[in-house]
Amino acid sequence: MLEVQKALLECGLPHPNGDGLSPLTPNESAAFGRCMLDAGYTYKYGTSRMICAAQPSLNLPECRPDASVPLPDINRRLISGYCERKRSYAFCKQTAINPAACETMDFNNPPPECLP
Repeated sequence: MLEVQKALLECGLPHPNGDGLSPLTPNESAAFGRCMLDAGYTYKYGTSRMICAAQPSLNLPECRPDASVPLPDINRRLISGYCERKRSYAFCKQTAINPAACETMDFNNPPPECLP
């Protein structure tokens, strides 16, 4: 499970559980899906639900055959808003939906998906 959470963040998902403060744009969603597929992950319901197949009329740059496939990036994971909130009290207070929750977090021991 930890490796999947890392891959989700490394491919650009804002939160390893699929939710987050900033939803992906359609093009970001296409890039995320291609990144995860290229990293060796599969989708439970097949690729027909991916935005490139489900909504071809959007003509997204990431859906073009010649578009480069984004690679999982450890730096993308480590600097993600999710991991920043888990490691920095100040960042947590500035960006959390519920800033009071920051008071109970242990910023010296972030979750394993936010460690190098």
